[in-house]
Amino acid sequence: MKIDDYGMIILKEIQDYGDEPVTVNMALEMGIKPKEMDKYLKYHEGDFVQKGQMIAQKTTGSSVNDLINSVIEGKNEKHDGMSVERSGKHFSFKSPATGYLKKIDFNTGDVTVQYKAKPFVLRSFVNGEIIAVHKNISADIRISGSYAYCLIGFGGENFGKLKMADRYGDISVMNEGEIVIFTHPVTKQTLESAAKNKVKGIIAPSINNRDWVEFSGHEIGVAITGKEEIGFTFMLTEGFGSKEMNKDYVEYFKANEGRTASINGRTRIRAGVIRPRILIS
Repeated sequence: MKIDDYGMIILKEIQDYGDEPVTVNMALEMGIKPKEMDKYLKYHEGDFVQKGQMIAQKTTGSSVNDLINSVIEGKNEKHDGMSVERSGKHFSFKSPATGYLKKIDFNTGDVTVQYKAKPFVLRSFVNGEIIAVHKNISADIRISGSYAYCLIGFGGENFGKLKMADRYGDISVMNEGEIVIFTHPVTKQTLESAAKNKVKGIIAPSINNRDWVEFSGHEIGVAITGKEEIGFTFMLTEGFGSKEMNKDYVEYFKANEGRTASINGRTRIRAGVIRPRILIS
């Protein structure tokens, strides 16, 4: 764990295991037939298990006391990282590695465990030049562009090309992946169309609060926004109501139409104010 100069806590998972598949014959270790394995398995293909975790168990005792005594008195035998506990009538099969149960073969009795990490993609959301890399932590990117702030926003971070809405304010499949800018108030129908046609963002001057509540399903909070799962980023330059967009914003967006913009709807209106930002690069 590391705490940087700005108070951000950085955590890193310690991985002391490889990504090569590990295969052990469970049927042989437990003294059963391969086709019988399914009766004793506690996990199935695709499940995630830890090294040493019990993934199968066989108890043939006729009473609870038989099971308890076999567990207490049993000795562990280790087989290439695979641990099988045997004592009288109790057998358990433990995972030889940390990872996913990639394959369980009911013909041969083999169980294969493999760790496959899914890479976490952290986007910069800007066009620029990488000028420094801080190994395992971050990278510094130099950009040339401009930015502007809105009054309030919703949804997470996105990026796309800026597109001025036509005079009818229609959104179609042609707007997929774009950030569409409206100079007049929008409605619930506008937002529904934006979600349907997979736009990356909507920037508008205002919206009626009732339309927003009906679309999002809830009233806005009083502290922080930006985590709403609405399918795109939604930002208002003037706030709630029926206001037109300020002419300075209109000129700014028209001058930058077609350029790539990064938008973040996160808003905090209490201590440590954060306003939704548009960054054009």
